[in-house]
Amino acid sequence: MGNFKIQKAALAAVVCFGLTACEGIPMKTFEFDAIDLDEEKRAALIVVGDGGESWSTATSKQQVVNHGDVETLRLEVPFQSREITVHVWPLGESGDVPRSPGEARNMVSDYKKQTRQLRLNDPARQLFILDPK
Repeated sequence: MGNFKIQKAALAAVVCFGLTACEGIPMKTFEFDAIDLDEEKRAALIVVGDGGESWSTATSKQQVVNHGDVETLRLEVPFQSREITVHVWPLGESGDVPRSPGEARNMVSDYKKQTRQLRLNDPARQLFILDPK
């Protein structure tokens, strides 16, 4: 009888561990928007995460707000850690989407880039108010 209890407990632990492992990376859908101090909509590129891969994902998927037909950007974000970094790069007057951080730094824009740390329990709607340079 004692061995049966041990086997049952071991099986329960394996099943519990397996279910936890199958859950994977938590995801959350955010809505991003950008305005200036006068509450005018401003075009911006939304880059989730740090590094070149994050930048290339943002540009290839055209993660922009208030640009062309896109106003608010709905984006499903993976939380591979407790916090994720979101960078908002204001687009220049030409409206061209920069292909790299270096190109973005050299763009002529009247507004500063913003960075924010987001957590899984933060509000889904994220409004960035861009400061003038």
